[in-house]
Amino acid sequence: MSRLASDVASIPAAAPASGRVQPRHVVLDGSVVHLAVRPTFGGRRGLLVDVSAGGVGLVLDGPLAPGTALAVQVSAAGVEARPARVAHCRPHPAPIDAPWLSWRERVAVTTCRILRLPEPRAARAWFVGCEFARPLGDDEVSEILGR
Repeated sequence: MSRLASDVASIPAAAPASGRVQPRHVVLDGSVVHLAVRPTFGGRRGLLVDVSAGGVGLVLDGPLAPGTALAVQVSAAGVEARPARVAHCRPHPAPIDAPWLSWRERVAVTTCRILRLPEPRAARAWFVGCEFARPLGDDEVSEILGR
């Protein structure tokens, strides 16, 4: 093998265009996630949207700045809280089963969506993509997915 060929072979494969290395798995069961956000480590709840070994996608009631440090606790047996950083954050419609919505807000949001009226402020949420400091193992991903 030539020197050029060996140098090319030693270059790691590029990540997909999305920047993801591990496959994402969509979570449809409405799993609630508990967060401790720095610097105060105040508690927040969100909904788990997707998971991979390298991170999670969450829907929250408010934005988090990219780079924010937090601890993510998924409600699954055998999965410990993981330190993570926010990779990106963007506006997203609030799901009807969002844990931060009161029953009155759920009724108002549902009514507005059915009648195609402007949605109340409570209907706004944020999709937050987080990267784990230490990846999940295959068994932990399976546990979260209920497999």
